[in-house]
Amino acid sequence: MDLLKQNKMDDVLVLVGGIIPDQDIEGLKRIGVAGIFQPGTPMDDIVKFIRAHVKAARCARRLVPRGSLTRRRPH
Repeated sequence: MDLLKQNKMDDVLVLVGGIIPDQDIEGLKRIGVAGIFQPGTPMDDIVKFIRAHVKAARCARRLVPRGSLTRRRPH
């Protein structure tokens, strides 16, 4: 997460999945992990989560004046 912030990549949706100890979940959310999916999470739920967050990000970008967003990632 620190590297994402250092490189000004605040538009990256960070997801984690797998066996995540319950005591770690709040800490992961606090540092910026958007979605935490434990074993057994239906794939459809994960896809809906991603689509909702991508759609929200696209809508937010439309509110910013054209040309004020710059591409921050190297190719």
